[in-house]
Amino acid sequence: RSAMHEARRSGGESVRFYSETLRLHSLARLDLERELRLAIQEDGLALRYAARCDLATGRLTAVHTYLRWPHALRGEVRAAEFLPIAEGTGLAGPLSQWALRRLRRDLPRLREVAGPNVRYSFGALRQH
Repeated sequence: RSAMHEARRSGGESVRFYSETLRLHSLARLDLERELRLAIQEDGLALRYAARCDLATGRLTAVHTYLRWPHALRGEVRAAEFLPIAEGTGLAGPLSQWALRRLRRDLPRLREVAGPNVRYSFGALRQH
């Protein structure tokens, strides 16, 4: 099954054989899934906010929100690394709910700092 998944991931044009490397990759993925599940439950994820300014005036016009995972051993894990795992394991829903709860909690403070006329954006998960 691991070899089949790896062949599909590479575009389906190749042949893959099961190996110790694929076994370790599968175990690492399972470990990451378990750690992500705990991070969602224990509020171990983070949102990062990036300001967008009008170049002519320097005025803040928008704030974009990025999902990050400050992992104790791996460092800051980018969403591109853990979103496929969330989407493939049923964690996308709980992850989306966590992100929306955090945004709702952070929004009053963001509005206080940025002002009332600033737009906010968040790139949600594909399925949600």
